[in-house]
Amino acid sequence: MMKAKIIFVCASTLILSFTSCTKVETETFPEAKELAVKNEADAMENFSIALSKAACEHQEIRELIKSESLKKFDNDYDVLYQNIKNRNISDSGTFRDVLVSYMSSESVLADIERILPALTIYVSDVTWFDPNGFCAETWDTEDCRLAVTYKNSNGRCEKLFSNGADLGNIEEGTIPGGPVLIIKNNERIVTSVSTKSGDVTYDFIDDVYDGSLNIETKSNRHKGKYSKSWIAGQDPEDNSDIISATALNNLNPDIIKAYNMFKDHKYAMQNDYIYYGLTTSSPKGALRTDVRSKIVRFKIAPKSFNVLFDDPYDSDKNFVNSFETDDNGKGHDAEPSASEIYSKLWADGALEIRVRIAVFGGNENASIYKDFHYDVKAKDLFTIKDNSIMKEQWNSTPFKWYVTWRYSINYRDETTLAAKWYYPETSPDLPTWDLIENSAYSILVTEEDTGTELTKSFTYTIKKARQTSVTVSGGVNAGFDNISATIKNDLGWSSSDEETKSGTITISCVNGDDHMTQELVSFGDKYITGQASSTSYIIDSYGSDRFTFTILPYRY
Repeated sequence: MMKAKIIFVCASTLILSFTSCTKVETETFPEAKELAVKNEADAMENFSIALSKAACEHQEIRELIKSESLKKFDNDYDVLYQNIKNRNISDSGTFRDVLVSYMSSESVLADIERILPALTIYVSDVTWFDPNGFCAETWDTEDCRLAVTYKNSNGRCEKLFSNGADLGNIEEGTIPGGPVLIIKNNERIVTSVSTKSGDVTYDFIDDVYDGSLNIETKSNRHKGKYSKSWIAGQDPEDNSDIISATALNNLNPDIIKAYNMFKDHKYAMQNDYIYYGLTTSSPKGALRTDVRSKIVRFKIAPKSFNVLFDDPYDSDKNFVNSFETDDNGKGHDAEPSASEIYSKLWADGALEIRVRIAVFGGNENASIYKDFHYDVKAKDLFTIKDNSIMKEQWNSTPFKWYVTWRYSINYRDETTLAAKWYYPETSPDLPTWDLIENSAYSILVTEEDTGTELTKSFTYTIKKARQTSVTVSGGVNAGFDNISATIKNDLGWSSSDEETKSGTITISCVNGDDHMTQELVSFGDKYITGQASSTSYIIDSYGSDRFTFTILPYRY
């Protein structure tokens, strides 16, 4: 399918070609198909398709949307669908009637209205990038060419429609080069539905968004010379796979020794030396009792931000997207510092990460060895990139004695955030590598939300030494203080040395929990995979495209 460079354009190349309102030219693109409405995404897509037809074919609808957007009922170019659905469109009936005429039935729109009570049409504004770019003020509504898109669950706009045609996906990093209407849920209001009439009412989440309040004060507040700029991003922090030799030696000097000793060996495992003291010249040893492993760090992919911080009932997951302040007549020196701005926009948002570990139990089946949590704040997981926080400024005037600033971050994803490693102050011990009892265990990581409690099956894989294995012996005298220990009789470890068991365990959770990753951790896994420099090493980690964590052994 042709990619949509029709309305959206790259910053380096302004392409001003549009899909025509005529049926002949739109046949270049496939006709968009109406979906069965099962969720918000389906509802937004169906509404976008119908609106793209209605707005292309009815100048009166374009004029209605433009005039309503300029009212800025929520202090942005937003048009609440509920506010205009009953407006008459000449002889075509109401705006709602026109939309229904482009759908398979009235029930499709009824489902959309039920699922999206805060359904909003946003008139895009690119004057922040190009002063001569498109915005509501400059929209020529006599020109029927326009496109419609919608925000998906991660806050991104991907699909593009024009006059009922599917223009394909919007390339990442592109910018509107003409009229683009964005369908979304309005994040500035809270809605309620009357059970009798079915009418939707709303309240603003903060008075700062209410365009009808303090008109005189508001108009003064936003008077004066206006400018836009970007707040510098936070200093990036390392999120690579590299750890310094100093940090590794502080944890356990045997990690580097094992790597250097066995990096060219065909069979030996790094844990042979770390946990059993085996070397090429002394390939037999007892399990060390002063070594344990732990999760030393983890990081979360920025693209998962909106999926994880999605609990409306948890105040720790509610973030301020913008805030406004002024200098109170003290001049530009009173402007908030960058760190104060970061702090305000981060608030105290936090995640609760839950870790469960399954190992062989006494009945030869799996049991939960440990179940623990990490509570971590968002500001400790991410740094804000450059060109992510917009600063708007209104200077003082003879009738306004103060400077006004507004700071906004429109997205929290990979375009605005960079991941950083989080090193927990405390981290529970993981299963030791007593191969008689355990040669591989499963780790399940979830992010906990509030919700309805339920039970769920956790599928696991676990391993331990076979009774017939000659590589390891259990209950052998270690040669000191009459202590019995597990003895490893040779370098290396293979599938022939261990038995594997898979199955399910029933665990408790809530319906809002988010799956992060599930990993099998094995005795033969490497800690170091290469040397980055004379003073640093490349460390292996576990995880998924959402959550990555590093396990290392320490001495105590």
